[in-house]
Amino acid sequence: MKKTIAFILALLMVLSVTAFAADEDLAPEGWEAVSSGAKLIKPKSGSAWIHAWIELKNTGDVPLYLGSSDLEVISGEDHHEQTLRSVGAFPQVLLPGETGVYDTVTLADSDLPSKGLSVRADLEISEARVSCVRYDVTGLKIKADKYKRVIASGKISNGTNAVTEGLTYVGVLCYNKAGKYMGLLYTILSDDINPGEDLAFKTMPPNWKVKAEDIKETVTFAFKNQLQF
Repeated sequence: MKKTIAFILALLMVLSVTAFAADEDLAPEGWEAVSSGAKLIKPKSGSAWIHAWIELKNTGDVPLYLGSSDLEVISGEDHHEQTLRSVGAFPQVLLPGETGVYDTVTLADSDLPSKGLSVRADLEISEARVSCVRYDVTGLKIKADKYKRVIASGKISNGTNAVTEGLTYVGVLCYNKAGKYMGLLYTILSDDINPGEDLAFKTMPPNWKVKAEDIKETVTFAFKNQLQF
């Protein structure tokens, strides 16, 4: 099922959203928006990027499946600027009480304005029919590499009775000292992990601007890629 949500947030700000309550007709898909935003990133040279996200919480009593969704970047009250296609969520299966995120950084259209941007979406959220397969993350460290890019590293432990097989997603949701969402550090692993074994990981350098010392809180998910149709 789909829920239409609209978010009007100023550029460079992340505001708590409380006006978008869950539609009772869509139960048991109970969730609420926590924050959203769209930021234009202009490097000193090269192309501009757009960082867009929607942070949401499972307020219901059943696991939710967060399917890939299109995010629409708008300006002003309702002017379409750019569509960001098939944005994935971290995690895919969101348990009751958990907070997850749709987050993407992609090339910005050349005529995208630098101010007054926000994001809205028709999210593909449904009751999860796949099981929630998670892996433990230990030894998480966040630091800048020699190029001053922020990298998260640690180990994934397979505490299940099965080999991981397929793709394993690792996502680190980053928050500042005020508890506001900043962005996502992530990587995708293709190596199998046997039961009881560990595998080291490093996230890919982010295209959103951040300093390691500004990240004060993190929420980490490591999970098996699972598709639900």
